[in-house]
Amino acid sequence: MTALEIIRLTMPEFEQVQDDKVEKWITLARPLVSEEKFGQLYEQAVALLTAHKMGLSGIGGTLAGTKLSMASGQGLASVSEGETSISFDTAGTSMAATDPMAAEYAKTIYGLQYLSLCSQVIFPAVIDWSGAKCQ
Repeated sequence: MTALEIIRLTMPEFEQVQDDKVEKWITLARPLVSEEKFGQLYEQAVALLTAHKMGLSGIGGTLAGTKLSMASGQGLASVSEGETSISFDTAGTSMAATDPMAAEYAKTIYGLQYLSLCSQVIFPAVIDWSGAKCQ
């Protein structure tokens, strides 16, 4: 499947966005994703990163009259309509101090899914200290 097909199949909030516009966003995301590292999951990674970037830019559907992308980008944790209730999630704030890139991805569900996919396919360097002796 292509990134566009994945977006169309799994991300209904972007169904009103024309294919040519989504393709342009895909073109912007591709250089940021390593085909070598993601292998068979490359198109899925591109789709998730594309959706994350589109969401942060205000492109997408609505939830209870609130832009989904805006809601996730602002750390919105819940929305109510009767008697109006909005709650903000501050979880990304503590993340920003330790890892600014992860904090940016935490702003949308697709960014979080992209981070999850990264952690499954990209392993950090590990140093084997088992033979080292500390005195």
